[in-house]
Amino acid sequence: MGLFNLDEDIDKENKILSEHNPYDWVECNVTLPKMQLVTESSNAWEKGIALGILGPVGLVLAGGVNQRYECVSYNSYIKIAEKGVVILQGCDDGSDLRLPWEFIVRASYVKENDRPLLKITLLKNQTIKLNFQFFWSGNNKIHYCRGFARLINEKACGVSPEDEGW
Repeated sequence: MGLFNLDEDIDKENKILSEHNPYDWVECNVTLPKMQLVTESSNAWEKGIALGILGPVGLVLAGGVNQRYECVSYNSYIKIAEKGVVILQGCDDGSDLRLPWEFIVRASYVKENDRPLLKITLLKNQTIKLNFQFFWSGNNKIHYCRGFARLINEKACGVSPEDEGW
């Protein structure tokens, strides 16, 4: 995106947005800011190799359980509503996650692990990342993320209350 091609890029964004209406449910992969504990144990293959190479000591070393925290990620649908952004079944109890405009600071396009994502920044520096998997072309996904972000930023509060007035 160059400085002189801004109108051309907005035209591409609008064309892609008209094909996949963000005011209707759009399929996406959602990554929430909350963390979950993931537990993994060694499989029999790993234990067998460790036993064969290192003997009983290898069996003890390979017999542990690995635990780590990672962000909650799942497939869902998103749409822009009159009062904010809605993520279908985004809450633990299965209800929709509703993000009012007052809670959204900004939205932006980011590239993470060579994947174009839509990043929604909320108050208290929480972020929700969305991956629109139905696009085959990375260029279309970039324009869709930028267009979606532009629509959100038109109504988002834009600044956290702590930063207001500085």
